[in-house]
Amino acid sequence: MNATDRVREIVAQQRAVEARRPPKLEGEPRLGDVVAFVLSAIVLGYALIDTEIGVLL
Repeated sequence: MNATDRVREIVAQQRAVEARRPPKLEGEPRLGDVVAFVLSAIVLGYALIDTEIGVLL
């Protein structure tokens, strides 16, 4: 086996390993995105509770 065949074999093995990995999502959330979502959920929850209390009173 010469060097060219060895390189082709290594490249083929690497491609096979990459094909078995699950695909990565393009827009994986960053910490800032998660924090913004949590804060938005908290504010929305507070607004809903405040509205319900205002309607009931």
